[in-house]
This record gives sequence, C-alpha cells and structure tokens, in this order.
Amino acid sequence: MASAWNVAIVAVSFLAVVATDPCTSPGVFFSGSMCPANMTLNETSGVISSPYYPRKYPDNQTCNWQITASQGNRIVLEIEDINIESCGASSECTCDYLQVQNGFSVDPGASGRICGTHQKIKYYSNLERLNVMFVSDSNLPKSYHGFQATYKQLNYTPPICPTEAIPLSGNGKLSSPNYPMSNYTASQNCTWIITVPAGKHVKLAFTDFALGSCALDCSSEACTYVEVYDGASASSPSLGRFCKGSVLKETFSSGQQMFVRSHSGSTLDRGYEAQYSVLSVCPANMTLNETSGVISSPYYPRLYPDNQTCSWQITASQGNRIVLEIEPINIESCGASGECTCDYLQVQNGFSDDPGASGRICGSHQKIKYYSNLDRLTVMFVSGNSMPFMYDGFQATYRQLNYTPPSK
Repeated sequence: MASAWNVAIVAVSFLAVVATDPCTSPGVFFSGSMCPANMTLNETSGVISSPYYPRKYPDNQTCNWQITASQGNRIVLEIEDINIESCGASSECTCDYLQVQNGFSVDPGASGRICGTHQKIKYYSNLERLNVMFVSDSNLPKSYHGFQATYKQLNYTPPICPTEAIPLSGNGKLSSPNYPMSNYTASQNCTWIITVPAGKHVKLAFTDFALGSCALDCSSEACTYVEVYDGASASSPSLGRFCKGSVLKETFSSGQQMFVRSHSGSTLDRGYEAQYSVLSVCPANMTLNETSGVISSPYYPRLYPDNQTCSWQITASQGNRIVLEIEPINIESCGASGECTCDYLQVQNGFSDDPGASGRICGSHQKIKYYSNLDRLTVMFVSGNSMPFMYDGFQATYRQLNYTPPSK
C-alpha cells in the first residue's frame, strides 16, 4: 500500500515538472499559453523574454508586459537580441512580432511592429509607463529563438527626444535631454503637447534655466531656446521664446492645449526644467468667508484671456458688513457708454457712491469702493470672445466691517 502511494506521488511530481518547466520539451505545450497577460512590472530593473528563450519559442502566444516607473521617472528598454519570424512586406510583420508602445527610439527599424533579426534596439518611455507585446501566430514549425530585453528606471530625462511631440496631461515636469545628469545634445529639437480637460488651461513655469549664450532676441538657430505656443502645434500663436538672458515668466494657454518646442544650438549648458499644471482660470460661485482677502481677473496683472465667467460670493459674519476696494481697472469696453456688452465687472448686493460704479463696469478706472447692503456681496467678472490678452483686468481687496458702513 505504501509502495503504491510512492508510485503515485512520483508520477504526480513528474507531471508537475513537465507542466511548469519551460526548459523541458517545449513542444509538449504548444496548445497552451506560456505568456503573461498584462503583467505589471514596477521593479527598478529586470528582464523579459519570449517563451523558452534562448530556445525556440512556441506558436499561438500573446505576451503582454506593462513596465511602470516611479512618478517622474522614465524607463529605458534595451532589446539585446531579436530573432523573430518575418512575414509580409518589409516591416509589416503579419505573423510574429514584438511591439513597444508609449515609447520611442531613434534606432533604425524600431517603429511599429518588429520582426526579423536585429542586434540591439533601445527604447525610452514617453512618461512613467512602457507597454511591451510579443505575438506568435499558428504557423508551424517555429525555428526562431525570439528576444530578450532588459529594462531599468531612469531618474533623469532620457538623452534623446522622439521625432513626434510627446503627449502630456495633468500636472508634471518636462526638461532638456539628460537633465540634470549632463549637458544636453547640440542641434536637437524636442517637442511636447500638453492637454488638460475642457474648460481648463495650461500653466507653464520654469524651475531651472541654464542655456548657452545667445542674442537677447533668441532669433538665431545657433541659440538654444524654448518656445511656447498657445495651441496644439508650432503653427499656433507664440506665447514667447526664452533663451539665456530672457525674462522668465509664467506662461498660460487660452485653451486646453499648449505646445512646447525646445531647440538646442551650438553652445551648451546645464539645461532647463519646467513645471506644467492644470489651471482653473475662473472660480464658479466661490464662497469667501475670511475676514479679508484678494480676488482678481485671471492672470492679473498679466492680460486676461477670453471666454471667462468668474464669480465670487463674499460672506461676512452675522451682523457684519463687507467693504470691497477695487484697485486700478482696465477692462475692454464695448457698446454705448456704460453698457459694457463684451467684458465687464459687476458687483451685486452692494452700493457705492463712486461715479461710474452702478451696473456693469468696464474701461479704465483708478479705484472704486463698494459696501455690502447686508452680510453678503457677489462679484462677477465676464470676458467675451472678441479680443483676448489685450487688457489686464482688475484686482480687489475685501474685508469685513464690524460696524455700519459710513453711507449709502
């Protein structure tokens, strides 16, 4: 009886080895999957390969890996040896192939699907994620050993840029190649397109800026410069070109996209880093109940964008009142005097004895003061779609009063 159990255990153990060890008689497993499906890899480095590498890979396989880096890091994937069945016209790879997504490479033959024989190809991720897929079809027999690749995380910007614009979204950072590890490469162009949700805007601010020598107008192609565009491409209106000696300022898009182009000239330096973020230009019915504070038109004291509607509801403690002091006002004026049919500022539930303070306010004014009727004051700023970025708008300071306003 003990002898029979021993035989059974040996038999089961033998079957388990055959079923799980890819190094033993690979042909036994052609009917099943030897591949991970959407395997997530988040180690700082590692190795992936086709099934049974360096032996011949089986048919009917689909392997997926999702390599994820820590926030702000990038991934470099070095494919050391490639030997994959090639079918179809050049680079079509209609039977077996390897494909890398969300990344780029400057190596020849690295775009789209990869098949055939290659010595080495290197990819960099656009952001913190790189997807790798290996597929083999049902053609038999397989006489190719596939691929092996090593991945690792980079805590600096990759040394090269893709030929197409890198898509970015949300909040993050962009920088010159190799920043801050070493000098950027001369005669290289890098582009990014930043997209935020509809109704939001993009804000870009440089946090480090050390570029090679250049004339102050940044016009020479021998200069290293960064140019920012208000839209999805370099054909959009320019928001500014920045080079050594430029006055660095925060830059804002008028819509939901911003295009950034970096050109490295003949003189080098440490490079640059910039932070981009999603900007809610205008609050909608924002409640303010602090004892004092400041409100303003978008981007003040810079020029405000078009198509904005901002509203604030300033609330005082019970029994208190509010005083609102609007400092210099510069708002586009349309329509007959006092009509303000395009852009305007309007204060409700309050009063003022200053001239021109009733109803909508536009044009230029030095200072206007309002008092609330009770314990609430509503302020609205509206810009139309006629002439964006021509006027700097307004800024106002509010504070609570624990006594009755002086007049009405």
